[in-house]
Amino acid sequence: MRSPGLAAVLAVLIALAGALSAEMSWSQATDSAAWSARYSLAATAFDGKLWVLGGGEYPNTFNDVWYSDDGAEWTCTDSAAAWSSRYYHAAVVFDGRMWVIGGRKPSSVFMNDVWSSSDGDSWVLVTDSAPWAARRGHAALVLDTTLWIIGGGSSELYNDAWYSFNGADWVEATDSAPWPGRSSFGSAVFDGKLWVMGGYDGSHYRNDVWCSSDGAEWTEVTDSAPWSARAGHTAVGFAGKLWVLGGYPHADDVWYTEDGENWTLATDSAGWSGRYGHASVVLNGKVWVLGGCDTQCRRDVWYSGGVWAAGASEETRLSSRLVSLAVTTPTVFRSGLILTYDLARESDTRVTVCGTMGEEVGVLACGTRGAGRHSVTWNGRSESGRDLPAGVYFVVVEADRDRAILKVAKLP
Repeated sequence: MRSPGLAAVLAVLIALAGALSAEMSWSQATDSAAWSARYSLAATAFDGKLWVLGGGEYPNTFNDVWYSDDGAEWTCTDSAAAWSSRYYHAAVVFDGRMWVIGGRKPSSVFMNDVWSSSDGDSWVLVTDSAPWAARRGHAALVLDTTLWIIGGGSSELYNDAWYSFNGADWVEATDSAPWPGRSSFGSAVFDGKLWVMGGYDGSHYRNDVWCSSDGAEWTEVTDSAPWSARAGHTAVGFAGKLWVLGGYPHADDVWYTEDGENWTLATDSAGWSGRYGHASVVLNGKVWVLGGCDTQCRRDVWYSGGVWAAGASEETRLSSRLVSLAVTTPTVFRSGLILTYDLARESDTRVTVCGTMGEEVGVLACGTRGAGRHSVTWNGRSESGRDLPAGVYFVVVEADRDRAILKVAKLP
């Protein structure tokens, strides 16, 4: 099933194998989604779809609910949800349901209500007054089987953390975390921890990074990350890395890290305009950026499959909608690799390993694979079982007429 262009693609990567630098390619799904332009929207991935829930374009706020399979075509499932119109709220998937939590209206009315839905159409009020203070610009995260609310603000800024097992009953893990109270910060679950990054503390934009495994005890990983101090940015865990995307004032850069301390610039100029108040979601092996505000509110949708070699041809980049590839162990290895790839639909799939001359040295998988995530392992041996020498190799996933390629290195 090998496609005729693969040798040429590998030739580009092989020429770069001695000195690869990071570059992130972005593609636009649409510049004009069916939902109206907005910022401080909430978005999530649920039931294999992208969802947009509410948001605002001053002085208006929305309580509509939209979904899409591909980021381009959108369907409105509820033009006026049971929860009131709002922005600066949070949305998350927990216990098989979508949740909308807190937020504000332009009239400086702050909320601490909690809603959930199994289909985006029928919403249940779980509580109209959670014990944590009404707020906006907070984070809603899920760590293991626990729902978390962290930080945010109203007339004051909070540095508290609360958790719940059902969305109705809440326990305060801490009322005073060591990081300063803040809103509109980046947050994600990564490496089994809750992360708080940057944001606005009432007088300054920040670029500090904190993490916690229990919401009570926090560690400052760095007080000054290399990305500029900002607020209104997004953060996601994706492909074994923690990512920070955009933010105020009008940033269009993207950074990633494997430990929260050492950061790499993926791109200093993403395809989307510099913005804040956007939403970021991970779905089908891609990072998505939706809406937000540059000098005006936007309703565009962008996606990226991750980082590729600087200078590699567009054909080699993870910008397709069908297949993406990541590694869950370091790409520099001695004894073995665990690789994951995502398929947007059922596909005739072949996973191979190639050497630096473009020669195929092993077949890791072959046959029809269903949509979703799959994993393969490679022990550094050839198809015949021979232990291969140390050096650079390329893992290639081909799905129908699409492909993704990842450079790896085997140590002696």
